[in-house]
Amino acid sequence: MTDVKISDLPFAESFSGADLLEIETSGGQSRRVSAQTISGLVTNKVPTIPWFAPSSVTVVAPIAGKPAGDPFIVWDDSAGLFRLFYFHLPSGVAIYMKTAPTLEGPWSIETAVPGLTDYHKFVILVDVYGVPIKIGGSYHGYAVYYDGANLSSKTIRHFTANDLGGAWTIGANVIAKGAAGSWDGFANDACYALYDNDTIYLWYMAEPDTPQVDFGLASRMMLATSPAPDSGFIKNYGTAALTPGAAGAWDDGWIGGMQVRRLPGSGPYVMFYNAGDTVPTSAGAEPNTSLLGVAYAGSLTGPWTRYANNPILRLSNIPSTALEKTDIWRSHVAYDPVLDRWNLFYNTGATTSGGELVTYARANVYDYQYYPGASGDLVALTTAEQQVPNSAVNLQPGLYRVRTRVNVIADSASGTTPKLDVTSWLRLGGATHLQNVVEFVGSYAYENRDTVLDAVVAITSPTYIDVGMKVTNGIPVAGSKARNLRISVQRLS
Repeated sequence: MTDVKISDLPFAESFSGADLLEIETSGGQSRRVSAQTISGLVTNKVPTIPWFAPSSVTVVAPIAGKPAGDPFIVWDDSAGLFRLFYFHLPSGVAIYMKTAPTLEGPWSIETAVPGLTDYHKFVILVDVYGVPIKIGGSYHGYAVYYDGANLSSKTIRHFTANDLGGAWTIGANVIAKGAAGSWDGFANDACYALYDNDTIYLWYMAEPDTPQVDFGLASRMMLATSPAPDSGFIKNYGTAALTPGAAGAWDDGWIGGMQVRRLPGSGPYVMFYNAGDTVPTSAGAEPNTSLLGVAYAGSLTGPWTRYANNPILRLSNIPSTALEKTDIWRSHVAYDPVLDRWNLFYNTGATTSGGELVTYARANVYDYQYYPGASGDLVALTTAEQQVPNSAVNLQPGLYRVRTRVNVIADSASGTTPKLDVTSWLRLGGATHLQNVVEFVGSYAYENRDTVLDAVVAITSPTYIDVGMKVTNGIPVAGSKARNLRISVQRLS
């Protein structure tokens, strides 16, 4: 049985109707209910345990400082693989793809997607649970055309393919920019397409060419609908799907890309969206800072209600060593049934090479394991304290039990058998040593020991926990490694 609180449940399809779960009630008692019952209980909430932990994993790296981003992921049942689509700019803007058996890899070498040169922000038509569907025997995709120089050139085109990997055949310009002075009089940008009840819902980022009376030059989110995937879209100029927030809010400057899913059963729809707090001074601009929020609706046509604890990934409690240093852009949430884990993919701003890259964060860090490849090697041990890669977990205020295990090895190759004392710390905010364990390792070559940290941690303000390690006695060699990370985070109150 799984011990879980109702408020801590992730979104959707990780549960099947046959699953039984043990639910802790407010009175401290427990009862067993079916996943179908749970789906009726989970309404209008994201988990109270923080969804997102910086991964420190680069899924797509910039090339010579040229950015990569706007991830979109679907499961390809025929290939038995996830397909990650994103734009890259090694020479000109184009859509590229990687595949993997799980959301945490291993990811293949990238390949250019045939038919999608000069396009970015590519999405595939899916149902309300993110499953790609065929209409008329074809998959349908949408992407933003961009000539690489003029922001006003952006418009949304339709594509078809027999296979999710392409080649994709270009179709009509389905969302042309609007008349001068309208909400989308300058350009149409980041889109998301969903099919439900014989209707295509296509949300997009509408950018005005002249200041509007309500939000100036700020972009807003519009919705267009059609009975067909390739034509006949009718824009709703009467009501925007989502507009910038109230003055002083984190999203009062502009609204950008989005993703829409439905919560379990008859639960509400949830929208993940990209936004910032600086009003553009020129048409088509998306000023810093950019973050991610969540909104809910009982209908795909809205109205959408913002989550009270937005933004969902705060820069204030992201480690300084993490990839995310300034901006979080264009998110895509996907569920991996093999790992039983939700991941949030996004491109993040400043990197040492100056280009955006694609990374991900994890949801509900319960019994999380990270084995980087066949060897499991995480980092070479040294006499300087260093963060164990992938061990950072964002935490909001509360009381948590944190358990970690890291395998340490004195010498995995040379046979010199160094004898080491390896000290491990559970740290708060990257520095405070909450608990430490010293392991003697190296009585013979290839010796492995598990370092186990188990602590109850009281968090009073948003921060993160991670694991730090160093050699405190002995001389490490090239084969002295930390391996195979395992973490469990349980909210106690």
